[in-house]
Amino acid sequence: MTIEELISIPRAACEFFPFGSLPTREQGDARVRRLLPHAIPGMEMDRIELPPRGRMVGIPHTPGTQKYLTCDTGEIVLVAAGEKWHLHEGDVIAFRGDQRHSYSNPGSELGTPWSSSRGWSDRASVKRLHSTVRAHAVEGARLLEGRRHRASASDAVRTATYDDTVWATRQSLDRTSNPRNSAKAWMQGYRSFASR
Repeated sequence: MTIEELISIPRAACEFFPFGSLPTREQGDARVRRLLPHAIPGMEMDRIELPPRGRMVGIPHTPGTQKYLTCDTGEIVLVAAGEKWHLHEGDVIAFRGDQRHSYSNPGSELGTPWSSSRGWSDRASVKRLHSTVRAHAVEGARLLEGRRHRASASDAVRTATYDDTVWATRQSLDRTSNPRNSAKAWMQGYRSFASR
């Protein structure tokens, strides 16, 4: 411990954030307010205010994200994975956040669900995912060598953009939940993508 630490004024154990000090955004008909003032890797938590007959389309998160929705007041309809779920006060639902989803309020009162996400939303995880896909792209180019495309490793790496990363990873996650088989499934998806 340094002398400066010994003689300095102690830091507060709590940090207060008054209403309105955290970021708020409009998305569709909804107002979305952040609930976590500090970044927690892989974690997001929001309070959503949906007016009567309002609708909000969710943005798919990175692959592997788990999403939780709690209906605090009113009623909320969640549409995810082609299914419709009707939530009332106190109901909670967990679903994959890396798919298309939307929220609507069929009621005549304000609906306030709380949304939290756990997954690969931090930059370090996305960078790790991207480097993994680059490695798969190099391997894919090696496997494709000698076929009609004659792809080189550098070509494959250049084509492994972020969108390709998300597309290919979603394909592998949709095809299998076994991590050992996901690389194989990814390669099958990459081969069909490269042959277009």
